[in-house]
This record gives sequence, structure tokens and C-alpha cells, in this order.
Amino acid sequence: MSKTHVRLSKLEKDVAELKQRVSTIEERSIVDDLTKEKFPGANKPLYTYEEIAVKNSTSSASVSRVAEKHGLSRRALKTV
Repeated sequence: MSKTHVRLSKLEKDVAELKQRVSTIEERSIVDDLTKEKFPGANKPLYTYEEIAVKNSTSSASVSRVAEKHGLSRRALKTV
């Protein structure tokens, strides 16, 4: 392999690692927003899924998936 190919391969690896780090940071930000309450002990969320989505430049569906992944979903589970 030429030096260019080696360098390109390293840069592609670096980009993939950075994308993963950004994704992790975005997910933490969403989790933080999901756990904020209007005031301590209120048990009412400070932000809606849509507000969190706009704040984090993502979709409300993505916010919902993150909430479900971390056990923070606001929907009551239906029992059959």
C-alpha cells in the first residue's frame, strides 16, 4: 500500500471514531434533558420530546428510542 492509502485508511478510522464519540455525547445530552424536571420533586418533565429533538438537532423518534433504551420512556406500558 502506498503512503496515501495508509493515510486515508487512518483518516477513515479517525472519522468513524469521532462519529461514535459525537453520537455518545448527543445521547448523553438527550438523557440529561429527559431527566430534567420543571422543579425538584415535580415529577413533570421540563422538556417535551419535540423540544429535546429540536435542541439536539434530531427527530422526536430518536429521542423516543433513546428514552426507551435508558428506561426513561414517558409512555405507560399497556398490560394485556
